[in-house]
Amino acid sequence: MIRLAVCDDEANSLNQVEQLVSEYNQNRTSEGKVVISTFLSPKALLANVSDGDDYDVYILDIEMPDMDGLTLARAIQKIQEHAVIIFLTSHSSMSFTVETVKLGAIR
Repeated sequence: MIRLAVCDDEANSLNQVEQLVSEYNQNRTSEGKVVISTFLSPKALLANVSDGDDYDVYILDIEMPDMDGLTLARAIQKIQEHAVIIFLTSHSSMSFTVETVKLGAIR
């Protein structure tokens, strides 16, 4: 079982990811299934991680109110040093690209 946390301030984006995970899980055994937790607020996800919730993979929107995905990723990495983080964004800002590489992003 893979524990996935997805954080995006847009409910439609979260619904799309949940649908994809549901389709993926249809033909998987319990060991290969993905259990998804969704968060509309970066602060809510960070509170869960701070309280000891541990996820295998984090999918984070980069631009969110209150706390951007890059700041959230840094905070998660302080708690879970080897966290696997995937960034989602519809923006192509070079400053975001540079910052994600500093956080260990590959592409």
